[in-house]
Amino acid sequence: MVAIQRLRNAKRPIVFSIDSGTQVISGVTTWMQALVLRLHADGVPVQVLLHHIGPDPDRSSIGMPLRAAGVPVEIMPRGANLVSDVRGTLAYLKRQRPSVYLPQCLFSMYFAAGVAGAQGLPWVLAMHSDDPDYWALADALRPEQRAGRLVAVSKQLSHDVVERGLATAPVMIPYGVHVGDRQAAWKDAPFLIAYSGRMVEEQKRLSRVVDVLLEACRRDPRIQVVLFG
Repeated sequence: MVAIQRLRNAKRPIVFSIDSGTQVISGVTTWMQALVLRLHADGVPVQVLLHHIGPDPDRSSIGMPLRAAGVPVEIMPRGANLVSDVRGTLAYLKRQRPSVYLPQCLFSMYFAAGVAGAQGLPWVLAMHSDDPDYWALADALRPEQRAGRLVAVSKQLSHDVVERGLATAPVMIPYGVHVGDRQAAWKDAPFLIAYSGRMVEEQKRLSRVVDVLLEACRRDPRIQVVLFG
């Protein structure tokens, strides 16, 4: 509560940035939406910069619910190249003068954070997985050397970050998943199981998921499975 009160009293906003589209759904985007909406509901000043890819920027699947909740959202069209996108992000940060900056997903936004961090802007590099892109960004930007902090979502990631010499004091903040009281009820009709996520092996262990689902279908023909990737 003390931390939230301090954030409420901040004169400058927390700025988040991420890529946007008309049908963008991922773990990182839903995590960011939930965090922004929670901070906004708690009275913390937040703003969001969306780097829109594709047509219809006003129908951004990320921007629409944030704007509906009253969160200030600015949409930046994709530039001609990486350099122009970095410059556009830096121009936005210069206008908004945030208290802290949290870029997500796009290289241009992380590189802008590194430039602004070298000039004193606090920022965060959140490693949402052990994807090679995150290792490359952490190696190239070294947040602790540019007024930033590195946040990892697991103990293993935190350990590996230190082992690789990419940070000396990473912060470990695990994803929080609310588990409701409702449970699935078995019926004689087809029992549908759905997998939703990236169809990759390294982070999702998809082969194991498929093996388990196949075995479930073999044991009971009433079970049906669908995969959304």
